[in-house]
Amino acid sequence: QTWLEQSRTKFRDADPALFFVGMGQGLPLLSCSFDGLIHQDGGPQPMRPGSRASARGSQLLCEGRSARHGPLVCSAVGKEIFLYVSESGRKLSVLEGSKGPVTCLLGSGTSLFSGSVDRAVRRWDLETGNNIAELKGHDGSVWCLELIQDMLCSASEDATVICWDLESGARLARLTQHTSPVRCLLDVGGAILSGSDGGTLICWDLKSFEPIAKTEAHTCAITCLLHVERGGSVFSGAADGSITRWNQHCRDAANSLEGHVQWITCLLATEEWLFSGSRDGTIKRWDLETGVLTVSLELGTISLRKPAGFLVATEEGSVCISKMPEGEKFIKVDHEGGSMSFLASNGLFLSASPGGAVGAGSESIGDEERFDVMAHRDGTISLRTTYGTYLSVGATADAGAGVSAIHCDEDIPLDPEKFNHCLIEAHWSGVTCLQMVSGCLMSGAADRSVKLWDPNSGILVASLDSRTGITCLLDTGGALYAGVARGNPLRLPRPSGPFAQANTRSPLPAKVPAAMLRASSARCAAACAAASEADVDASKAGIAECEAPLSPPAVRRGDAAAAAAAPGEAPAGARRSSSRSCD
Repeated sequence: QTWLEQSRTKFRDADPALFFVGMGQGLPLLSCSFDGLIHQDGGPQPMRPGSRASARGSQLLCEGRSARHGPLVCSAVGKEIFLYVSESGRKLSVLEGSKGPVTCLLGSGTSLFSGSVDRAVRRWDLETGNNIAELKGHDGSVWCLELIQDMLCSASEDATVICWDLESGARLARLTQHTSPVRCLLDVGGAILSGSDGGTLICWDLKSFEPIAKTEAHTCAITCLLHVERGGSVFSGAADGSITRWNQHCRDAANSLEGHVQWITCLLATEEWLFSGSRDGTIKRWDLETGVLTVSLELGTISLRKPAGFLVATEEGSVCISKMPEGEKFIKVDHEGGSMSFLASNGLFLSASPGGAVGAGSESIGDEERFDVMAHRDGTISLRTTYGTYLSVGATADAGAGVSAIHCDEDIPLDPEKFNHCLIEAHWSGVTCLQMVSGCLMSGAADRSVKLWDPNSGILVASLDSRTGITCLLDTGGALYAGVARGNPLRLPRPSGPFAQANTRSPLPAKVPAAMLRASSARCAAACAAASEADVDASKAGIAECEAPLSPPAVRRGDAAAAAAAPGEAPAGARRSSSRSCD
């Protein structure tokens, strides 16, 4: 807090950027500079080619360009569109003229296109901020825009798609084969694909404006579409949680991807995998070629630390204290009644026998793999076994020391049974957007958080909380932005990644058993850290300031700050003023 106050006094035009909070796990140390960017080893991170993503919420932010200011971030808030300089986050201007809330944005060079509830499509000049064209023809709200060759296509509540000449604004064709509102449009190699609330997919020829193929793809609303150029596949997500893979013109369905139980909100493809986000609060990773579910990203993580080092599990299944700088993130599995199990990086569960032996060699969960987590006022926690013993490191707790489960005669565990910790919860509400940044998978959700995942192992490594729901993520190359449900967008730090590609073996099961599912989302609700508008870089770290009690025995998310500071060190918040700014 002292450092933040001093920095605001000295640098009134720029606040420090938000920090991701998480203990290493493939994240090199980051430092914050007052140009608002996150650097590693003093230099900016190079831009990594982004993956194509589709999400209805992502239309709330888009990228434009100005000859004078370079890349711009365009944000729709109600009837107004705000322009920000991407590099600095400075608010540039406000575009006014829409008579209803803006529903979608699409940038193309120095032009910006917007659709609105007022049934009009508008074209804006990003150099002057002027509305240079207003395209009218729809009888309902405009939900989606897509640029294909020299045409602009718009989809509407009136169940039609209109194609406009990009230069003159003249209406070229009105496509009327749908019988319900059209909310999704997609360029599929010279043709336009449209998806409706009735579950119909239509692929249109843009020369004759006649349907190439018409398919009753889903029994409910189509919520998102994604085109993968390699192989020419198209993926469609629906409100019932189903995902279907099609050939390029959607004549034939290749396979169906079943796993989600609620609305598919976003799809993202990399070279190997397809990632899907859903309102059920989970992210799933599928093999892009076969469609097989490989990992379900829905569990939080916890790191345990003693002054001498982190608690780690070896490949052989032993558990000890290690000085490894990254520590180990155990995947946290919640059970009814408040007990927890911990999945180690070797793919096996932490266990304690009645005789006191502690290891990580169990493939399933039984009594020996269940622990009660006891929170203490000093911010530490203790792990109590089902036999009434506590995990202990011993009086010296030197690096390399083994771990055992001993009986505690005291009502309150002593220092050998206490651990500092860093707890990161997974999403407990609907996932709204996905973005691949520098080899890391980022996700935003209605639970007001942005999560950072290792896409290779599926492990959650960091979290950042906002004051309201996250609607979309935008990577402009030099900066990273998040759209929010209320207010102006947030400017986020770039993760330094990428994660080691050699770590391809995942400890996470593809289908998590019912006993491993997270408990009620109500107990995971968190207080939100304040965040500034995009023209002033966001100011506070998220998880360190939040307190969210788990079911008893209780653990507070706010205790994460204590895990980062060994005895004799400053608290995590104070340490952020140094170059080692990622706890």
